Amino acid sequence: MKTINLRCFVVFLYILFVVFGNSQNISIPFSCGFEDSLEINNWVINSGADGIRCKDQWMIGNLDYNEGYNSMYVSCDSGRTTNYGAKPNVVVAYRPIVVPSSIDPTKTSYSVDISFDYKCMGDEKITMLNFYLLPASFISEAELISVANNATLPLKLNATALASLYGTQEWVNWTMPRPQELPVDTKFYMVFVWQNANTDTSVVVPQAACIDNIQITSAMCPKPENLRADASCGTINFSWDGFAPIYECGYKSLGSKYWNNVYDIDGEVQN
Repeated sequence: MKTINLRCFVVFLYILFVVFGNSQNISIPFSCGFEDSLEINNWVINSGADGIRCKDQWMIGNLDYNEGYNSMYVSCDSGRTTNYGAKPNVVVAYRPIVVPSSIDPTKTSYSVDISFDYKCMGDEKITMLNFYLLPASFISEAELISVANNATLPLKLNATALASLYGTQEWVNWTMPRPQELPVDTKFYMVFVWQNANTDTSVVVPQAACIDNIQITSAMCPKPENLRADASCGTINFSWDGFAPIYECGYKSLGSKYWNNVYDIDGEVQN
């Protein structure tokens, strides 16, 4: 077990995930919390003629978030709430990703884990958030742009979702159950599809999909487990189980936007 003591008002801990690059190129690890304007520009939302006409719309803003001040969410009322409406529609948000071979010429592919935080009420088989990681050889960008419609998923998306999520008004984490191979210099689309088949106008409009803290990390370096924080007399003691030789720890005060970092924590140190 690895531990570290920090004297501060601390409520959050994260293990480093780095944002890199621009456009479609990423490195591993990769993260997106929708806080960086350059990264936000890489996302395509509500594209195509049908997308902009849908009642539900993907937005990136500060109506809700799990970390930082922003997230990506669906709104049926032009951004006043993160609720969804009673008019069936399908709207898409996606980001092209490519891991360039120039990052590490010795690698031909990366085995990765993918996770993100989300909240979404919805309904099984009726209204839900679907997540995909699709190679460009399987689906074109033109096909993704044309997905928006009256709540019916295109055939290519019917059985290829890595996750179909619904049923929570609180932020929870989804982690891919098994690693995904990403060949270098190969374009993939990271896709979130909001599928709303609700037509009942008599019920209170429920929570739509919200996405935050997307992480793509190497499956060869397992995530720390059993994260713990014990406080006493102004001191916070963090501990976790893991196998990495070196860690980086980040912490911040409650309500603060800014992280403080502790670098080069020896993975063999016990205290």
